[in-house]
Amino acid sequence: MKIAVFGTTLHAGVMAALLAEYGNQIYWCTSVTCEENISILSYQDQEVNHYLNKQRKAGFLKESPFSEIPLDIEVYLFCFSPTQIELALKTVEKLSERPIVHPRLMINGSTFGLHGTNQLKQHLPKDEWVYFPDVIQEGNAINSVLNVKHVIVGVESSYAQDTMQELLRPFFRFSYQYLFMPILDAEFTKLSISGMLATRISYMNDLAMVAEKLGIDIANVKHGIAADTRIGAAYLSAGVGFGGENFSHDILTLSSTVSGTGAKSRLLEQVWAINEQQKEILFRKLWNYYHCDLSGKTVAIWGASFKENTSSTHNSPIHILLAALWA
Repeated sequence: MKIAVFGTTLHAGVMAALLAEYGNQIYWCTSVTCEENISILSYQDQEVNHYLNKQRKAGFLKESPFSEIPLDIEVYLFCFSPTQIELALKTVEKLSERPIVHPRLMINGSTFGLHGTNQLKQHLPKDEWVYFPDVIQEGNAINSVLNVKHVIVGVESSYAQDTMQELLRPFFRFSYQYLFMPILDAEFTKLSISGMLATRISYMNDLAMVAEKLGIDIANVKHGIAADTRIGAAYLSAGVGFGGENFSHDILTLSSTVSGTGAKSRLLEQVWAINEQQKEILFRKLWNYYHCDLSGKTVAIWGASFKENTSSTHNSPIHILLAALWA
């Protein structure tokens, strides 16, 4: 298939690389303004860069300015960050001005909250629209796609469903791996998954504080919980709080969505509050250790990213820690 990919996110890079890897011809519009200039992107994840460079050399992946994207593209994939809704709308508006033969398959791979896909669809109503949630994990980008057991896809027609299944067949070969549902349901499911994972993290951090006061090793508690097959081991590590651009944005968007219905979610509020308090824990331990007097002390900090194997410090605890140390 001929596929156009828009966006500079890690999701865009991973999907461009993997779709090219399986023989699709990829035209990647990497300009953040979708104008004539293009940029050759690279990421902190060297495995992603390896795939991208391999497909550039093979000729299956080409960075392309907007005006040079062929008119016979079969699939359009939009992978913008959660804060780039205006850029996404500008992109589909420009596409609506091109003499494209409709319908085409339009895939929203961006997390714009509920009705985000529908906002894009308003500019290209004749096309088939799909919501394909971003499940990319920084530090483990390629495997977070290839190793997923099930994939959520929001669709509104059998044509879109069949085309998506054909497009993703190299990654997900069996029909039971696809969880097809209406687009709005899929958008809410994406946010709800992030909410569930955040809840697990904050719950373990809450337990860790109690365990410390009781002289209990939280690692033993974690292993015991993880051994219960009803729960599993994912996202059970106590730490200094979660961060990252997309994950944190999902939690805030979910909380805002719930509030917008008139309901009040005390659980989501507590999850966020516990997480923000947890970001202060290292400073509190240091402060207590030196009996509330850090004058004359030199403090070295090893690592600043919000998680391992990434250089991103977006919403990382490092910001709160530095602010406290400088105060």
